[in-house]
Amino acid sequence: MKIIGIDSAVQDKNIGMVLCEYINQQIHIKDKWDKAITFESQIEKWIDKNKTILAVDSPLGWPKAFSKQLNDHLAGMTLGNDDKPFFKRQTDIDIALRFGKIPLEVSADRIARTAYHTLRRLGNLKTTITRNIEIIWSPTDDFDIGYIEVYPASTLLANKESIKGYKQNEEQRKIIFENISKQYTIINEEVTNIFNIEHDFDAFICCLAGVDFLENRCKRYIELNDTIRKEGWIWTKE
Repeated sequence: MKIIGIDSAVQDKNIGMVLCEYINQQIHIKDKWDKAITFESQIEKWIDKNKTILAVDSPLGWPKAFSKQLNDHLAGMTLGNDDKPFFKRQTDIDIALRFGKIPLEVSADRIARTAYHTLRRLGNLKTTITRNIEIIWSPTDDFDIGYIEVYPASTLLANKESIKGYKQNEEQRKIIFENISKQYTIINEEVTNIFNIEHDFDAFICCLAGVDFLENRCKRYIELNDTIRKEGWIWTKE
């Protein structure tokens, strides 16, 4: 199984993307995107004919209440008294309760632009790659190329790692990698440098979340209802 971790951004220059292969409970770091070819071309080259998961660090949906209320809203109209469901998805609330870390609000923060461009890129992939690409909701789903939403901060916290300052500190990223290597079997046979750029490191952490998803270690929604399908779900291990 190939896993591609994607630390999403509006501009290509700020995207991190790392390729791993998951074989016999071993995570093999194979490559990272050096921007020499386009985003879509790099993914197409990496996956070849293999079954693949794209583990994407970006919201893939908006709060259901946000979408519903704005659909019929006119300038000057009230939006009600409870802003929590308007700005936060169910999965955002779940992550906040579990880890004390609130994901950026896709209906309020600049992350909305990242989400927009991430979904645009996924849409482009669906037109350039002649294979079925779809969002998946369970590791038991039958898929060819599937994508899931992940969140590096919650994955690190689930592994008891501090997230304070690691984005600015390469040495801290190396320490985190050493610690995580005690919980996962990681082989960097290509000697891919995932430490010098924070986006590449986060993309690698996205790959770990993809492994947790495949191994059914992640907390899942209570029911795959219309709200979850509308908003999406952040896959983070228990």
